[in-house]
Amino acid sequence: MRVPLRILVTLLLPVLIGCGAGMYHQGKSALDRQDYGAAITAFKSALERQPDEALIWQQLGIAYYRTDQFLNAANAFKQAALLDSEDDVSILYLGLSYEVLGREDEALQVYRSYLSTMPESELTNRIRRRVRYLSDSILRDEVRSLIAGEDSIDADRIPGNTISVLGFKTEKIDPQYAALGRGLAQMLMTDLAKVSALRVIERMKLNEIARELELSSSDLADKQHAPRLGKLLGAATLITGDLVQPETEELSAEAGVIRTAEGIATYPEGASGKLDQFFVIEKELLYNILDELGHTPTEAERVRLDSIPTSSFLSFLAYSRGLTYSDEGMYRLAEAEFNAALAEDPNFSAAARARDQVAGLDGYTGEVEPGSRLETDVYEIAHTEEAEPESGYGLAVTRSILGFQQEESLTSEGDNPFVFPRVKGKVTVRGTFDPD
Repeated sequence: MRVPLRILVTLLLPVLIGCGAGMYHQGKSALDRQDYGAAITAFKSALERQPDEALIWQQLGIAYYRTDQFLNAANAFKQAALLDSEDDVSILYLGLSYEVLGREDEALQVYRSYLSTMPESELTNRIRRRVRYLSDSILRDEVRSLIAGEDSIDADRIPGNTISVLGFKTEKIDPQYAALGRGLAQMLMTDLAKVSALRVIERMKLNEIARELELSSSDLADKQHAPRLGKLLGAATLITGDLVQPETEELSAEAGVIRTAEGIATYPEGASGKLDQFFVIEKELLYNILDELGHTPTEAERVRLDSIPTSSFLSFLAYSRGLTYSDEGMYRLAEAEFNAALAEDPNFSAAARARDQVAGLDGYTGEVEPGSRLETDVYEIAHTEEAEPESGYGLAVTRSILGFQQEESLTSEGDNPFVFPRVKGKVTVRGTFDPD
């Protein structure tokens, strides 16, 4: 029996194209009425026909999430995000799934990726607070574990190239410049990190240790706490010191280099100069510290070390105040100071990065809303967005039946390069189909 090809295609095309979409709509309807079991069945059936459709994976993930099948949900949302990198709903649900599964590090990475792609969404500030909360929580657990096992830490086994800058005492300078102690510590840490032979320990870990041990900023700069802090930080060498103002417009910086294992301090030559020559003072002190450590920078490193973050002393002072407020959890004031620094010098990149780190944290007190509350709002966003699954699967099968080859120019569409055609006018396929 010879069946006209145009008749066969006419009969098959609605079926091939409609099966996947039909099962999707069944799943969507079941999800809307909270029949999650039926939704899962329908979405899985739809994926058998359209395995590369991100929207179906997303909706399947939601159904899994709402039935507490969090591992299945995470896998579905991950697949959706891989197929559509701009699927913000799946990205947020993936983060929530990881949180419930206790995989906080992965949740943190997911939320950060969301902020990088959606910096100004309606949920951005809430996600920023969540990022800060998870970062603090992970670090707090690490620090508490270190303190609990402090007696078992062998200072002699700490890698010799690890270093941290604890801070500088500022009791002997005008209070309006006291924040320079924090700024100087940050600038030294940034510069020391440019020396390839050294590994600088991040400041956030030091801040968390200080909170757990109830140490003030002045305590951090006190040499008597250094050996203990060095063990907890995992830093073989610590830098601490003092800022002194011998005259109104002058500043002197003294540093101590403390070896954690021995608990012995040595003192490189200090640096001094006019207040408005602060960066010259920092560079002189930096090279004196490197000499004390026995490190001779390469020429390439010297070029990087000699660069200054800003040419404006006022900008750096505001930046230093911002760092101080940030350490104290006063994020609104910190953001205001970083903005003031950028107003003085719009090209001050360190201030811009610091501002981004505290943006949206106004009102954050160390706690964050329950994941269930965020999930409810993400669910609402998912169901107010107008979206339909692509019909590429049915078209791909039809093309295969007709013997068409995939065009190279279509490969940019992703794993499913066939897109439902937008045809205007009449299309007629002539010929016959012989099943023999």
